[in-house]
Amino acid sequence: MKLRLQPIRVFCFHEVSEESNGSNDWMPTEQLKRMLLQIQDEGYVFISFKEAYRHICNDCVRTRKYAVLTADDGLQCQLELLPWFEENKIPITFCLNVTSPKQEKCGRPYRQWYHMEDEKTEKQFAKRLYISEKELDALDSKMVSYALHGYNHDESAVEITLDELQRDIEGCIERYGQDKHYVPFYVYKYGTHNADTDEVVRRNKLVPVLSDGLWNYNDGKLIHREILEYIYRTTCQ
Repeated sequence: MKLRLQPIRVFCFHEVSEESNGSNDWMPTEQLKRMLLQIQDEGYVFISFKEAYRHICNDCVRTRKYAVLTADDGLQCQLELLPWFEENKIPITFCLNVTSPKQEKCGRPYRQWYHMEDEKTEKQFAKRLYISEKELDALDSKMVSYALHGYNHDESAVEITLDELQRDIEGCIERYGQDKHYVPFYVYKYGTHNADTDEVVRRNKLVPVLSDGLWNYNDGKLIHREILEYIYRTTCQ
């Protein structure tokens, strides 16, 4: 009974680099690695998002403590860490927008953090910031999966109408739904949601994913995540 009730923890991170770049969702690369290794040292085994959801939905008896790692926005710095994730047996789910890999525009938070002055500057920055469509389509690692994170990274789910959210989801599924890495999770932008948006997400046979810092027990209605850079800011600085 104790093993069956053991929660599954789902972690999230955004930008990582050696030196601070000023964004709100940043943490040092080496700190991210130390935190993940510490989680393993505490007895957690990292498994895929899909496998974790199977446990949560089917009330599986768990012989180990399990964790999941996700990365939002499809950033180049996340892809650069893939060899390290593979070496340390940590599957990774990239939570992707549709427009970001086109490398033409940046999402709203990045435009704010980096003070984009014009379209040319934004496009140049986007080419450095995001994983490209070509890289995503060529990625062949069994350690990687793709979840949905909205068509773009501007409006949150509660800033648009439910019809617009439906079109947003349809655009995401059209882009990623047939990819071999695809898993049916919809990760809310900015973490904002309500009962109506959850209903739209579930109607499309997707699992709503929140970033609320909670742990996951055996309830398949939605997924909770803990944001690693928030933990870093509150415990490691």
